[in-house]
Amino acid sequence: MRRILILFFCFPLLVAAQLQIKINTITTDNSDKNHRKFNIEYTLENTTDKEIAFFFTANYFNPAHRGSLQTAMLFKIFENDTLIPADGILSNSKNDYSKLSNVLDFEERGKVLDKMKAEELNITLDSLRSYRKRITSDPDFFQKESSKKLMSNIIRLPSKSSKTYHQDLYWNKKRYFKTDDNEYYLGETSPFFIELSLVTLKEELSFKLSSEDFKTIKNDASFIKGYFTSNKALIDLSK
Repeated sequence: MRRILILFFCFPLLVAAQLQIKINTITTDNSDKNHRKFNIEYTLENTTDKEIAFFFTANYFNPAHRGSLQTAMLFKIFENDTLIPADGILSNSKNDYSKLSNVLDFEERGKVLDKMKAEELNITLDSLRSYRKRITSDPDFFQKESSKKLMSNIIRLPSKSSKTYHQDLYWNKKRYFKTDDNEYYLGETSPFFIELSLVTLKEELSFKLSSEDFKTIKNDASFIKGYFTSNKALIDLSK
């Protein structure tokens, strides 16, 4: 197995005390014969005596080793104590993107991908394509939209307060998977663990913000920066 490269950010160790992430429960649903569904309940807690704020996209998870400059929760999967590439195992939907490799025609592959994305975002194909058209026709549209999205995804936690979230992840029950050039097989009786982490960013996201919004964030003393990690919790990837 090749070494897995994970991007880490360097922050002062002091910030680790500002925000605590805790996985509370993982509920497993085996009612679908093709997928196993996990509902993960987790809590974000402000451990300080002051209000804290940070960018946080709460409606999906990203694999940690593909999560550079992301504002969503990141997750890692361990088999025993060995880190494995989570994007080959768990996903935010039942869509199987590995099937795209079997679609050789470029135009047809684009149609299949569009359909999957529209389903995940719960929008129509026309809406998705209209959005893409605006991105290509208006050079300022992307930054306007990304700034608007970031500013609407600011979480504020008052002193000593917490907020609990739920997120669904799906496993297609396949034990063999391939990520880039690496092949893996999940042990049928191995214990597996999931760990969550969040990178709270500020100046690093300036390119996604309008100058006015960036000035607002830069002058907000409650905004924190840091790399925060949860406890590890057992997740059922057994046969």
